[in-house]
Amino acid sequence: MVSDGKTLKASHLGLTLREGEAPAHPASLEEIERQHIASVLHQTGGNVTQAARILDIDRVTLYAKIRRYGLKRAEDGEFEPATPLR
Repeated sequence: MVSDGKTLKASHLGLTLREGEAPAHPASLEEIERQHIASVLHQTGGNVTQAARILDIDRVTLYAKIRRYGLKRAEDGEFEPATPLR
């Protein structure tokens, strides 16, 4: 679960903004999803099964998204934090 209320905030997605600050350009839903998946994978030490449970999606779906977004494992086995899509 990303948020416990009806309002979704940047901090719920691992994004940080200062109070009253708007992003330079709004992120696309695809970019936000990619960053969130990478963040959860990083938090789970690259454990895809655990990350899929947290994201509430099937492992096969998560593997497809990992391929789609070009997420790569670092040398230590963990997924690297996401860089914004271009």
